[in-house]
Amino acid sequence: MLFAGLAIVAVVLASPVPGSRLVAQAIERSMIVSVVDEAGAPIPDLGPTDFVIREDNAAREVLKVGPATEPMHIALLVDTRPGVAREHRALSNRAAPFVTTLINANATGAKNQVALLAFGERPTVITNYTSNLTELERGINRLWALDDSGAYLLDALYEVCQGFEKRETRRPVIVAITQEGRELSYRHYDQVLGPLRGAGHRSTP
Repeated sequence: MLFAGLAIVAVVLASPVPGSRLVAQAIERSMIVSVVDEAGAPIPDLGPTDFVIREDNAAREVLKVGPATEPMHIALLVDTRPGVAREHRALSNRAAPFVTTLINANATGAKNQVALLAFGERPTVITNYTSNLTELERGINRLWALDDSGAYLLDALYEVCQGFEKRETRRPVIVAITQEGRELSYRHYDQVLGPLRGAGHRSTP
C-alpha cells in the first residue's frame, strides 16, 4: 500500500479588499495531488507543464512539482456492530502488519500518523493520531461488539473531516472497515460530501 502524493507550488492572486486602493498581488501556494494510472500505480517524473491550475477561470503559473514529503494523517474507522464485530478477532490478529503498513505508506519514508475510531455507536476516538504501533494495537484490542447498535459512518466521516480542518492537515486519508447495513447517522450524505471534498482539496500558503 502506497499513497502517492505530489506537492505543487503555483502562483495565485491575492484579491484586494473591495473599495480599497490596494492592488492584487501574486503569492505562492502549494497543494497536494495524487496522480495514478489505470492500475492505481503512481505516475513518476511529472513536471510543471503536466498540470494546469485555474483561478476564476484564469490559468496560473505552476512553479514546481515534487514528491509530497509531509506525513499523512490517516483516520482508521472501524464498524463495531455485532454483525461486523465477529471479524474483529481476525483484525486484531492482523493489526500489527496492517497498521505498520499504514504508518509506513509514505514514499519519502516519513512516518504517518494513524488514529483509530469506532462507529458502531456514536463515533468514538479509541486512539488519537500517533505513529506508535504499540498504542494503536492497544486501541484495536479495546474494540468490541455493541449489542443493538447500528452504523454511524456518515457522522464519523463528518467528525473526522472537522478534525482534519482543526489540525490544518495537509495530507488527510480515511480508511473505513465496514459492511452493508442500516445507517443511523444524524447527518445525510449530502451534508458530508462538502467536508470530504474540502479535506481533500485543502491548500495552504
